Amino acid sequence: MNQFTIIHTYYNDRPLLQTQIERWNVYNQPVNIILIDDGSQKIPAIDVIKQHELKDYINFSLYRVTEDIRFNSHGCRNLGARLANTDWLVFLDIDYTIQPSDLARLKED
Repeated sequence: MNQFTIIHTYYNDRPLLQTQIERWNVYNQPVNIILIDDGSQKIPAIDVIKQHELKDYINFSLYRVTEDIRFNSHGCRNLGARLANTDWLVFLDIDYTIQPSDLARLKED
C-alpha cells in the first residue's frame, strides 16, 4: 500500500476550505492531510477548522505562515513537503480534491 500526504495551501477563503473539509469527510479510509495557511489575515484557517469536525481516520495537520508574503504558495508547498513524513506527496489547490475512488487507486501497490 502506497502512503502519501495530500498538501493543500489556503489563503483567506472560508467557503473553499469549508467545502474541502466536507470532501475530506467523505473519504472512507485513512489519509494524511497537511494544510498550510499562507499568512491569512482576514480569515485564518484555524478559525474555519475550529467550526468543523474531521473523521478520526484523517491524519490532519495545520500549519500557518505568520508573515503575509504575496504569492507565497510555492513556499507553502515546500514547507508542506518538508513537514510530510511519507514518501509520496500530492499537492492540491484548495479548490481541488481527490475523489474517494481515486484515493483508493493511489494507495494501491
